[in-house]
Amino acid sequence: MPLGDSITHGATVPGGYRIQLWERLTADRLTIDFVGSQVNGPVDIDGNHEGHPGKPIQFIREGVRSWLYADRPHIVLLMVGTNDVLYPEAHDFPGAAPRLDALVGQITAIAPTTELIVASIPTLQDPGANDRARIFEQAVQEIVSTRADQGRLVSYVNMYSALELEDLADGVHPDTTGYDKMANRWYAAIAGLLEQRCTAPST
Repeated sequence: MPLGDSITHGATVPGGYRIQLWERLTADRLTIDFVGSQVNGPVDIDGNHEGHPGKPIQFIREGVRSWLYADRPHIVLLMVGTNDVLYPEAHDFPGAAPRLDALVGQITAIAPTTELIVASIPTLQDPGANDRARIFEQAVQEIVSTRADQGRLVSYVNMYSALELEDLADGVHPDTTGYDKMANRWYAAIAGLLEQRCTAPST
C-alpha cells in the first residue's frame, strides 16, 4: 500500500514513483498487488494507492484504519508530512512529529504483522520549508528507531537525501527523474525486507 499525499499520488507525473517501482518489482518476477482506494497512473501498472493530494498527517491518521481493514496490505510504504512542512501555521508544524509517531503507532497496532516502511519527505526548493524538512527528516528517523526498538515491524528510508533540487518539477513535487530515484530507494527497502523475511523454496 503506497500511502501518503500528492507525491504518492504522483503530482506532475501521474503514477509518480509507483511506475518505476512496479517495473522493478515485476521484473523480479514477483507477484505484486498495489492496494488502495485511489487509482491513477499508466495503464500498464497496478494503479491502486492511498495517495491523497494536499492532505497532512492528521488526514492520514483519520483514514488509515478503514484503509488497512479494507486491503490488509503486507507492506505499507508511508511518506507523509510535506503539507505539514509547507504550511506550518495551518498544520501546526511543531506537532508534526508527534502526529507521525501516533500514525506509526496506529498502523503497527492495527496491522502488527504488516511491514511498515517510513520515508522522510524529499528536499524542497523554498529555503524555510527545506529547513523544516531537514528537521522533520531527523524526527522521522528517531520515531522509526524508537518504534523498532519496541518490536514494531517498521523500517526507515531516507528520501530527503535521495533528490536534488534539480529533480523537482515545481519546487515541491519530483519530475520523472526524481520519482525514479525515489522508486529505487523504495525498491531497495522492499528487497531488503524480502531477503530478511522470505525463505526461498528448496530445489
